[in-house]
Amino acid sequence: MKLETDRLMLKPYRIEQAERVQQLAGDSAVAETTFVPHPYTLEMAKEWIAAHQG
Repeated sequence: MKLETDRLMLKPYRIEQAERVQQLAGDSAVAETTFVPHPYTLEMAKEWIAAHQG
């Protein structure tokens, strides 16, 4: 499923994007202001994507 407007498109992550998710979520500044643990591993990214598919 995807949500789309004139200025925005949101769609589910795919497992192939796990490395990029890890890079973005693994930024220490993200951990300082969110619930995301640091370090954020590739395995964590894969598990997060898998948990939200479907």
